[in-house]
Amino acid sequence: MQKNMCNNQKTLQKAISSKDVSVCDTMNDPMQKNMCTSQIIQAKIETSNNIKDCELFNNDMEKRQCMYTITVSKSIKENNLNLCNNLQNIEQSQCKTEVFLKIAVQKNDINYCDKEKDFSFICRQNFAKEKISENLDIKYCDYI
Repeated sequence: MQKNMCNNQKTLQKAISSKDVSVCDTMNDPMQKNMCTSQIIQAKIETSNNIKDCELFNNDMEKRQCMYTITVSKSIKENNLNLCNNLQNIEQSQCKTEVFLKIAVQKNDINYCDKEKDFSFICRQNFAKEKISENLDIKYCDYI
């Protein structure tokens, strides 16, 4: 058993260094194999930031989380809330809320929250909470 664990660890290290998912296929333990595959895909996505790479995940939940994370990141970077429209129902709404808040915080402008009525209340509340925790600025307490 110890030898098998050691071999799996060697395989994982080889897969990580080569960023080659197929190396994970040589593992006998299905759980280790899945973990290896996920780590390699995640590493690849972190460098590529390409949403198409999310399709490499076998698990739907991992695919959706990957797509969500990349979409939010790109939406904030490009200051483009419409990129969230590529996501599904709940994730689309969460993405828009998160992106809207991050842009308001980046601009350091709580009034930015008022540009979208759907997100205004939650954006103002979260903006205030973030500013209070960031620098203990109590002037934002009225927004909570």
